[in-house]
Amino acid sequence: MIKKVLYLLPIIILISCSNDDVGIEEIFASINSSNDEPSYNDTYSITWESNASQCYAQSSTGSWIGEIPTSGSREFVAKRAGATNYSIECRTSINFANASVDINVQKEIEDYFDFTDAEKFDLGSFSAEEDNFYIRDVVIRDLNFDFFQDIILLAELQDKQTGESKNHFLTFYFKNLSDVTEEDPILFEDLNAEGRCSADKFIRFDLNQDQLVDILAISNSPDQSLDKNGLCIFLINEDGVILQDDSYLQNETNLDLSNVGVSTINVSDGNNDAILDLLLMGSGGSTDLPFYIQPSEDGPFISLPSPLNELNPYNRNQGCAENIEFLCQWISKEYEFKSSTAVNSDGNADLDLIFSIITNEGPVYSLYNSRIEETKFYDWSIPLEDFIMTSISSNDGFALRMSSLDANIDGYTDLFVLERSLESETKLSKLSVYEKIVSDESQTYSSTNNGDFPREFDETESFENFLVFDVDNSGFQDIFISFDEFPYDPTNNLPNDKHFLLYEKIYEVDDDENVFQEWREKDFSDQVGLDPSSIANYWIDADLDGDLDVILVIPQIIDASQNINYKFTLYKNNSLE
Repeated sequence: MIKKVLYLLPIIILISCSNDDVGIEEIFASINSSNDEPSYNDTYSITWESNASQCYAQSSTGSWIGEIPTSGSREFVAKRAGATNYSIECRTSINFANASVDINVQKEIEDYFDFTDAEKFDLGSFSAEEDNFYIRDVVIRDLNFDFFQDIILLAELQDKQTGESKNHFLTFYFKNLSDVTEEDPILFEDLNAEGRCSADKFIRFDLNQDQLVDILAISNSPDQSLDKNGLCIFLINEDGVILQDDSYLQNETNLDLSNVGVSTINVSDGNNDAILDLLLMGSGGSTDLPFYIQPSEDGPFISLPSPLNELNPYNRNQGCAENIEFLCQWISKEYEFKSSTAVNSDGNADLDLIFSIITNEGPVYSLYNSRIEETKFYDWSIPLEDFIMTSISSNDGFALRMSSLDANIDGYTDLFVLERSLESETKLSKLSVYEKIVSDESQTYSSTNNGDFPREFDETESFENFLVFDVDNSGFQDIFISFDEFPYDPTNNLPNDKHFLLYEKIYEVDDDENVFQEWREKDFSDQVGLDPSSIANYWIDADLDGDLDVILVIPQIIDASQNINYKFTLYKNNSLE
């Protein structure tokens, strides 16, 4: 306070002792951009000027901040889509001036995947010797509560001679990438080194009701799970992922878990207690009927739906012997449940289940939306068959994967279906969206509205998954597919033609309120900048900057015996830097 008084006193005296007006120089500041609408990766300049003694910079992206000269120019590279504000605040003594300018970066959807000259991180490697190597599933989430996304890969080694398999749960714990060194790398470990778990897929679910999402590893191959644990549970805490003992999953039912085969999993309140359970559809071995895993603070437990819970042993044959007619049909038509998802098909309070089923008469999509009144369990005797029709041109498609979300932002849940032909000479694959159509009379799902995608994939274009997310923050879901046109064969040095496809949802309304919508395919394989020799890729925001980085699995022959070393490498996305 004393300092301020001493500073102001000469000014007061000066004013009081002079009858003349004293002019105080007005502070000004100006700022402008060389390009107000640069395209992605364009270089533009921000130029500023002021007559003040000090200036400070700030940008809405945080890329420009702190004290700067009172005049100058700085170049920037257009990265983040949309508006960015650049501002300066300049001052002399207690006089201030401010100025700002906005630029609006134009960015195409393929520009969100830029790995040209990407920074790389070696994550570790895995030697498969002479076995076949497959990656069956992946979980991406924070596994140790350090706010960084981690990843678990479910890998399978299959003996070429015997066909016997061993699973490995390859886990990578990420941290701040700036802290990664050769001496302090990203932690890599195998959670199933002893091989006592057999699994083909992961399920994320809170199994012990501690408000933390755990992981359930499930086998869909009864032969491979024989004499192993086909239902393995991994709990998550600050120490990471911990594999539980076989006894952690309680089973006081007559369900035999000696060789597990589970084809589909859905979340459902199986006992009407307002707590969500896991509904598993058995597909073979000792598990060929639906059963539930119910969460509990004391550990999850198996339960069986009525009236099937009276069966002993709990299998289809026993049910048919006791004259449960629909089970006789499951046996005679060789019902094989391939995939499923939960939908609200009729607008009531209960979620319904749609299954893709292969029978000896061909594939069928069946909806189960009826409940047994007293128990609220699904009534498996009342299917609505041909709920949707296949969109594959061969007309024999079944779903490899189904998921449900709102594709057109109309408030109704649509179906995403990845189909494959069953018996056609050329194995076809097709991705379709079945949009929910609601009218006063009915609620249906249709692939004729805008669900069909521009192309089918043949047997030379191998992929079994897709990603659905809003790539460009447009408000509409986009779809990302990566596939190999010629599967990589390191033994025979065959080329690998890798493709990266984006399907962008276009939604427009004209002046007459007519809706136009379609999925536009963009192949950006030539510009993505990734190693084409990779056999798999997994997308993760490893540095928490808002874009997707990628882990590539790259095989390398390591000796004359043709043993293969699979190297895991993280490529950092450049689309926002």
